[in-house]
Amino acid sequence: MRVSLEPTLRSLRRFAGTGPDGARNAFWFWRVVGAADFRAGSRAEAAMGLLDEFAAAWISAALPPWFDAAASEVRLVAAVKPGSPPDAPDARPVAPGGTLRRTIERASMASVRSNLADRFWPLNVGCAVPGGISVLTLGFNLLAYHRPDLVFLKIDLRNAHNWVLRRAMVQAAYDAGGRIRIRALVPLLWATLSAKSAIIILADRANTRAPFDLR
Repeated sequence: MRVSLEPTLRSLRRFAGTGPDGARNAFWFWRVVGAADFRAGSRAEAAMGLLDEFAAAWISAALPPWFDAAASEVRLVAAVKPGSPPDAPDARPVAPGGTLRRTIERASMASVRSNLADRFWPLNVGCAVPGGISVLTLGFNLLAYHRPDLVFLKIDLRNAHNWVLRRAMVQAAYDAGGRIRIRALVPLLWATLSAKSAIIILADRANTRAPFDLR
């Protein structure tokens, strides 16, 4: 699988949260895309080509295992939900990875978005389905309008994303088969999920690395 990172780099929020390396999206944007002249043979075109080649090696799981382990590191932060009171903020632990890794993963998933939508529809409308949340919300409203006798009960006991098995994700992509291109994601999933992530906790300018099993 090969992707072009330029459209993804142009679409990213410049100052989104960072991973352990501290590099924001703006770092990659201005280094490669920002104010660049993409005429044939220009330095910008060459830089973009080199970054795409690097992404292709990452996506193909062709980089050494030590790199996969280093790239899987995440930074633990406390994300405060908007609107929560300042004296008692509703903070949730979030562990973002590096921005370059997220850029490459986003571009890779975008290349198979239609295949993922066909695979998950209608069981999951939140993944790759355009306007999926609106479809879900309006669908429930319409169902409740026509069936006023129905009762909806929402129970959120666990965050399912934190309970998924890494090996199950890789196996599911493989089982999807090559016919719908989802199997092409297997090397990328292996590269990003095979190593245990180390959580980087920044406190008093000291880095503390704690191996964390994401099984």
